Amino acid sequence: MGKLNYKLVNLSMILIIFFLIFKIIPLSFDVFSLLKGLFVKIVLSFFFAFILYKIERFFEKYFSSFFSIIITFIILFFVSFLFIFVFVPSIIDEVINLKDLLFDSYLGNFLSDKLFSIITPVISYGTSILFKSISVIKDLIIILILTFTIFFNIEKIFNLTSNILKRYKNYTLYLNIFSSFDNYFSIVMRLVLIEMVEYTLMFLIIGHPDFLIVGFLMGVTSIIPYIGNTFINVIAVVMAFNVSKHLFIATLIVVLVVPILDSYVRDPKIFKSGLKLSPFKVILSLIFSSMIFGSIGFILAVPFLIVIDEIFKYYGFN
Repeated sequence: MGKLNYKLVNLSMILIIFFLIFKIIPLSFDVFSLLKGLFVKIVLSFFFAFILYKIERFFEKYFSSFFSIIITFIILFFVSFLFIFVFVPSIIDEVINLKDLLFDSYLGNFLSDKLFSIITPVISYGTSILFKSISVIKDLIIILILTFTIFFNIEKIFNLTSNILKRYKNYTLYLNIFSSFDNYFSIVMRLVLIEMVEYTLMFLIIGHPDFLIVGFLMGVTSIIPYIGNTFINVIAVVMAFNVSKHLFIATLIVVLVVPILDSYVRDPKIFKSGLKLSPFKVILSLIFSSMIFGSIGFILAVPFLIVIDEIFKYYGFN
């Protein structure tokens, strides 16, 4: 019987291992992508369910639980109707007219056709992905179902989680995280309402034709700190530029001056008893969260930061 060639055996094993790795890696990426997508849907559903819960709890101060839920859903469907049938079509029209606004106006002398050739496919691709993709619609339906399911069972979820975690010594950490979340959502909801009213009135005063749309979107995007309003500011300025020079200048003053005044006058009053998160931490959280979860990461950045911050404080890290 011939002597076993261990070099050949080792080489064969190495080749088999590499073959299996190359076969398994795509599968592992698919599994990771699937798990990440599921995780994002669940977290987003909790996020929206908690907002509905906070709204319902607010109305419970004045009405019964049943009527509070009815009022909450009336507000939800009214806002959804406005967003889908009024705001979205208007925004799409503005995006479609972007070429006319930028290239057939005074700015056309400064912008090249090459830039437009880059912008056009991006706008077309983004619009088709956002509004025509079956996958996006499917994900929205799943999130909607999960949101309502969590909302109607949120008290049971809180009680069950609390009863389970009471057995462990880290129960205080859970209470701290929950308290910070509750505080965060209270602040966010106040901020959204204040910005909606504030910017709607400001744009109404200067005569902006789409003051309701811009005011609503400024309020909604304030959920994302520091960068949330940037895109809406651009839309507001572009809309104004298409109307007149005077409105363009007035809108530019609003989107530049009002945030500065808010940061010194309004925000300290809102955040004085709220979360103590440094801007540096928030910006880092926005960057890393968006890198991991894409555009949805901007919404989830601060909630994740709250969890991490409370864990660090609980274990004594500064």
